[in-house]
Amino acid sequence: VKIWDVQEKKCLGVLTGHTGSVKSFCSHPTNSDIIVSCSRDGSFRLWDLKCNSNAKNRHGEVSIR
Repeated sequence: VKIWDVQEKKCLGVLTGHTGSVKSFCSHPTNSDIIVSCSRDGSFRLWDLKCNSNAKNRHGEVSIR
């Protein structure tokens, strides 16, 4: 997952960890530093952008709204 500054048109960082391609992602509704990504490998990851870390790693089905 690449994090971009669209105004500056530059990549701010890369979050690695999925073994399959990322299908979707979304940000936390009230904390823009938290995102979740879902992958074709069957996992989802919860990321904390303040420290560029993978806070949680789980496998299973999820529904992102």
